[in-house]
Amino acid sequence: MPFLRTGQRPRAAYLSLSGTATHLLSPVDTYQQRPALDPDNAQPGNGEFPRITGRIQDVKTDPFRLDGLSALVTGATGDIGQAIARALARQGASITLLARSVDRLEALAASMEDDGAVVQTAACDVTDIEQVSTTAERVQSETGDLDIIINNAGGARFLANPLDINLSGWKKTIDLNLTSPFTVATAFGKSMVERGSGSIVNVGSVSGLRHLPGMTAYSAAKGGLYSLTRALAREWAHQGVRVNAVAPGYIDTSGWDAFDKAEVEESAGLKIPLGRWANPAEVAEPVVFLSSPAASYITGSILVVDGGMLS
Repeated sequence: MPFLRTGQRPRAAYLSLSGTATHLLSPVDTYQQRPALDPDNAQPGNGEFPRITGRIQDVKTDPFRLDGLSALVTGATGDIGQAIARALARQGASITLLARSVDRLEALAASMEDDGAVVQTAACDVTDIEQVSTTAERVQSETGDLDIIINNAGGARFLANPLDINLSGWKKTIDLNLTSPFTVATAFGKSMVERGSGSIVNVGSVSGLRHLPGMTAYSAAKGGLYSLTRALAREWAHQGVRVNAVAPGYIDTSGWDAFDKAEVEESAGLKIPLGRWANPAEVAEPVVFLSSPAASYITGSILVVDGGMLS
């Protein structure tokens, strides 16, 4: 091999069938020889970043911005729901807050409006199919078509040995964490499919990927949610609707206030390499990413947000 001048990169070489040495450009050389990207003329398939058509704004400015887009957040008054709603609003989206408590919805809406957000509220129990259908029709008539749906409502209603779970508790857990994301996605997302654009993000849990003690029903529901995510992603890809999910690990919400966090981790037999629990905003930002044009080529994915717990 000949000597290289200072700063000169070696090129990979292989022997062709004829025995002739053939040189390959290094990845750096290949990159440097590509033509400069032209966002104004980029088209899918030519190696440039595609412009996003439909209601999603031109990504040549900032692909993380959501200006002019309308988002729905279920379970909006919980700690994670609030963080998601505020994060979406900061990126320019108008927000429809959906939860059961009218008082808590109005308090959250007032707080967000004080921060300059465009907000409306919709009181609805997502486990009631009739309420979901009626609310979807009302929201569409008042705000127009949605661009983003965040299925955040959910939770573990109880901890129990599988032998101690009654059918009523099982059904309530499945209804909240698996059935309701389906009914919300189909009722509110119908216009997305018909229009040909939109993004749905389902909020799951690492327990859907690895069972945590006492959470048999919850783990089954969240595991089903990930299958639903992939199924809808495949079904609606040709209609331009992306469907993804996040899988949060331990999040420092008010629901854990009565528990000793060290004992919780020990009982699960899992350690968090980052050495701490996440705050709700650290779940919200990945949700915003998956909702945005920056994730325009991502669908059917499960983004784990667990501080390395499952690694």
